[in-house]
Amino acid sequence: TGLVLDCSRVTFCDSGFLAALDWWPRQGRRLRLTHRSRAVERLLRAAAGSLSSPRKPLIHAQQTAPRLGPTG
Repeated sequence: TGLVLDCSRVTFCDSGFLAALDWWPRQGRRLRLTHRSRAVERLLRAAAGSLSSPRKPLIHAQQTAPRLGPTG
């Protein structure tokens, strides 16, 4: 029921890795990461930062009325 994951040789990880890390404890199992590589640390920091900040819209709506030309 417990997994100790040595991440010392991980050079690339993405959202699939995060999904696995999220899934394991949801199954009632324990998870511990040891020897976190630079790639793992970077991904975990990015994921933690995105959870703590409010979501921002990807496309901002135009705030001002469009400027009309000399004829309009």
